[in-house]
Amino acid sequence: MPKPVTSKDLGREIAGPTITGVRSPYRSSQAAGITPERLGAIVRAADDGDVEAYVTLAEEMEERDGHYASVIESRKLEVSGAPWDVESDDEGRAKEEHVRAVRDDILKGDGFEGLVKDLLDATAKGYSICEIIWDTKAKRWRPDEYKWRTQRWFMWDIETLSELRIITEKTPHGESLLPHKYVVHTSHIRSGPSFRAGLGRIASIAFMAKSFTVKDWLAFVEVYGMPIRIGKYPEGALDDDIDALEKAVHDIGTDAGGVIPANMAIELLQPVTGSGNAADLFRNKADWWDKQVSKAVLGQTMTTDEGASLSQSQTHADTLRKRVQADARAVARTINRYVVRPYIDLNFGPQEYYPRLRAQIDDPEDQEAKSRTVKVLVDAGMRIPAAWARNEFGIPDPEEDEEILGGSPLDESTTRTPEEAEAARKAFEDRMSGKDGDEGEEDGDEDGDETDEDNGDSPDLNASRGNKSVIDQIVDEALADWEPVASDVAAVLELAARATSFESLKAELRRFADGSEDLNESDFVRRLAVATFKSRGLGDATDDP
Repeated sequence: MPKPVTSKDLGREIAGPTITGVRSPYRSSQAAGITPERLGAIVRAADDGDVEAYVTLAEEMEERDGHYASVIESRKLEVSGAPWDVESDDEGRAKEEHVRAVRDDILKGDGFEGLVKDLLDATAKGYSICEIIWDTKAKRWRPDEYKWRTQRWFMWDIETLSELRIITEKTPHGESLLPHKYVVHTSHIRSGPSFRAGLGRIASIAFMAKSFTVKDWLAFVEVYGMPIRIGKYPEGALDDDIDALEKAVHDIGTDAGGVIPANMAIELLQPVTGSGNAADLFRNKADWWDKQVSKAVLGQTMTTDEGASLSQSQTHADTLRKRVQADARAVARTINRYVVRPYIDLNFGPQEYYPRLRAQIDDPEDQEAKSRTVKVLVDAGMRIPAAWARNEFGIPDPEEDEEILGGSPLDESTTRTPEEAEAARKAFEDRMSGKDGDEGEEDGDEDGDETDEDNGDSPDLNASRGNKSVIDQIVDEALADWEPVASDVAAVLELAARATSFESLKAELRRFADGSEDLNESDFVRRLAVATFKSRGLGDATDDP
């Protein structure tokens, strides 16, 4: 059982290095001269809980192999460089005061980004440990510093291999970790003990094989293109003469000259070049191992090793993003458990609901598809706030008198509030039902049988009639002689008023159309077509520069 923690323990270093103690800052190299036998022994020891050699090898792999270091770093930076935020629980039950405190004291702290990156050391090694140095002198106790601790200074309990303990001089099997003092992040890449889940375990085989390849390649390059030197001696030559010939063959490679007996000869055979197959063998072998590492770490190769079509690149990028999102969720759970919850408990007492940190790594949105959806909804009559649209597409509000792209600003007379729209609808219904007493006054002449449309004297669409907008003028023209279609329209409106649902309205309209012998929709359709044509022409005209 862990012993109770005190404020003194929270504010001081406990797991720091000791030069003469058991937590030495120095290490013995494991990667130098690595062989299959040596690698097998390191892995077997790690399986039994002795991870010191494996952890050291994993560190050296990142220091020696540029490709492995690059892909591991890329995966870490995708999470540590992402924006983070504090949110309440799923149902918003955490107190807002606690959310603000976590944002101010943890998220905005100087060491938060470094904490995230240090915890992601578990990606390669399976687990990572950071010690929290708390500031207990402030009004609210808060983390002052996060210090990464090498896995070599800790061990797993010998009974279950599931509890991490700190190595001390007094306890050969380690001491339990103090609560609220450490952040322990474990990799969930695969099930099982954490020290077996690191990607360094898979990449170690590629590291060893690639190191052999590079050594052979360097040896090959050293003599590539140089002539092959062959010394020939006659039968019966003395040993001293053979030794002199051998020395001359070696010396001629560096000194470009040598002395041999007259009865001996040295031939220089020029190598066959131009095919490149011998040199490509080493390169292809090294590239193949690099691709295996890319697949293990990133889940794909296209973002690091080779390019292809856009669709394939997007598919590979999606694979990487899924792994990064999983890493971000795992790190967030760790920080919420080992940092946020202790912080709230120490300052506000145990709570039923706690704030949570979350990395904002969401799937990219298809802005083009969203814009098409917005257009369809607007055309269908949905009222969408302009502020929301600007925020979704990242478009700022234009300043006054600022040059803008697209159409001109809306005429204020064409925009109606919901109350104005309702009043206009009622006025239209009144006119359709014959409640307007001024019908005859709108005719173009005293007889009421000649209109602007009949005599061809149609007004200019851009003309102004008092304070009315052009759209209102078009509506007035369409309603100028409404009597021929008023009865049918009124009947339809009456059906709509009685309908209890959209399906019932459709059924009533079908019965109405089938049972009405005098129904003639052609005139009504013509009027709508004329009004639509005028509106479309007006829009096209105002769109021109």
